[in-house]
Amino acid sequence: MVKKFGRPDLFVIFTRNPTWVDILNVLEGPQRPEDRPDVVVRVFEMKLTELLDDIIKQNLFGRVISYIYAIEFQKRVLLHAHILLTLYPYFEIRTKDYIDKCMIHGPCGTLNPNSPCMREDGRYVSAPEAMWRLNEFNLSEKFHTVVPLAVHFPDQQAIVYQDGQEEEVFARAATRQTTLTAWFELNKNDQDSHNYLYTYIPHYYTFNKSAMK
Repeated sequence: MVKKFGRPDLFVIFTRNPTWVDILNVLEGPQRPEDRPDVVVRVFEMKLTELLDDIIKQNLFGRVISYIYAIEFQKRVLLHAHILLTLYPYFEIRTKDYIDKCMIHGPCGTLNPNSPCMREDGRYVSAPEAMWRLNEFNLSEKFHTVVPLAVHFPDQQAIVYQDGQEEEVFARAATRQTTLTAWFELNKNDQDSHNYLYTYIPHYYTFNKSAMK
């Protein structure tokens, strides 16, 4: 997505609130929100859908050119979604004047006078300016680009087996297809696929999971 649409402009975290009225209204007796994960998940999904509608269709932050999100279920942490948004160039955040809210950060003040929210004279900067400084700091050269490399060894796949089942599992693995091996087959049989790199294939082809093709 970054190759095609550019670096994302916004990173939005949406967290479920255990005191949402929609959750509390359906609890019975001594029940607490953690006793009804089915209700919590349904309410979270509905509210996330509404948020995405505001952002994507109603252009809450400006016109969106691409977006992607992941929902995380973690122990001891509230259910939440991470959303990455890429805006059309006209709506990109270019100056601190676009920012009207501030996230909690720290430490700062006397504990950390070099914090992005501090001026050289020891005073605090405004919330928008602090956010802009944090953004510039996070995009500075100290954060180097990491390029992951994938290596595929011919006729070798990861397998899981129990003692005594080795031969059966090995035989099954020999004929098993993955998205990568299916891509190899696609290149053998479809000349048009040679025009696209592996990462672009999902944009032009649909993977049939049941047929593994």
